[in-house]
Amino acid sequence: MSKIEVASLEGLFDEKAEALLMNIRDRRLCVKHNWVNASLCWEKDNRSISLENTSPQFPPAWGGGYGGIRYCRKCKEIDCIHYWDEEYVYVIKHNSYVADTYSVAHCKFCQRRILRSSSRSYSPNSKAFDIIDQAAIALGRPSISSQFPAGHYGSGFYCELPAAVSLIIDRDGVEAARAYALQVFGPEGCQGAMDMVR
Repeated sequence: MSKIEVASLEGLFDEKAEALLMNIRDRRLCVKHNWVNASLCWEKDNRSISLENTSPQFPPAWGGGYGGIRYCRKCKEIDCIHYWDEEYVYVIKHNSYVADTYSVAHCKFCQRRILRSSSRSYSPNSKAFDIIDQAAIALGRPSISSQFPAGHYGSGFYCELPAAVSLIIDRDGVEAARAYALQVFGPEGCQGAMDMVR
């Protein structure tokens, strides 16, 4: 599936999916439906059965995965068990190093386009990692590269910070990026870098 680069998601989806699993037996009186695209199950005696497609007899597109059923939050009336016949992946680039990716699927039955997932990706240049590593070592801290994936640092040091340092290299040069990396290992941490690339 190819990725389509766009400036905004406006007009590209009708509804969003939610990370929600509700019990179909938990029904309440409903005067006006409050629709949600989410997961639905049947629970009894500490057992839970998913109502989404997990059987090999149905095609994988039928009711499967995140946001596969459209139902009312209150009365649990099912409006549509989605059949995904088309899926699009949209990318919004914020700069050379940060992008958001969105997956939108089209339902053959209800004709709605459902925003099923989103994620942020970072693609910093390799020089940024070198600068961050050198700053850590100069301050007597553990090297970032020797600590990945687990260690003394939070995810901001592996994701947002390298993207921020890459932006600083482009905008202000290598020396400014080095000074910034040294500052990040102080009390403020990498919150400023996280804010910079949001």
